[in-house]
Amino acid sequence: MRFAFYFCVAGVLGVSAFLALSSPDPVATIYLYSGFLAWGFCAASVLFAWARRRVWARRVGLAGLFFGFCHFLNFIALDKGFETIEIFSELFRSKFIITGLISFVLLSGAGVLSLKRTQRYTKARRAFVYTAMTLASVHIFLGVKVAGVVEYFCLLVGFTLLFKSQLVSLRKTSEAKFI
Repeated sequence: MRFAFYFCVAGVLGVSAFLALSSPDPVATIYLYSGFLAWGFCAASVLFAWARRRVWARRVGLAGLFFGFCHFLNFIALDKGFETIEIFSELFRSKFIITGLISFVLLSGAGVLSLKRTQRYTKARRAFVYTAMTLASVHIFLGVKVAGVVEYFCLLVGFTLLFKSQLVSLRKTSEAKFI
């Protein structure tokens, strides 16, 4: 079963690479597909976690982290050419890139906390994922000149996850006060 999942992820990567190479601007297409695939896999991971399918949530979340890494590597390697001065100047000039970088760092932290040795840190991992999804939604929204239905949907999902995590934490603290 694990092989079939990784085969499907490789298939998605292959199809998106084919579409990117056949487009007039491959770098922008790789940005688009890797970003939306990372967001989609992370959102599916949250849905699997809510359905109590923890093994699938972990696998799909790690696939989302992989596509997030591809998105980050596209910015570093293909867009900026590993030039650190240009990377840092672009980083401090744009809120759009800052939100994406913070989201990637939080998602990487959630990936580290999903390892076998750190399985007991579920609250921290959940907080990392919810915050990373919200920042990734803001990153998607700020990345376009004119927002469409997809960008507003991503923003709605991101803020819903953020509010849900805040409600869960408020509910747990209020139960602790009354007990």
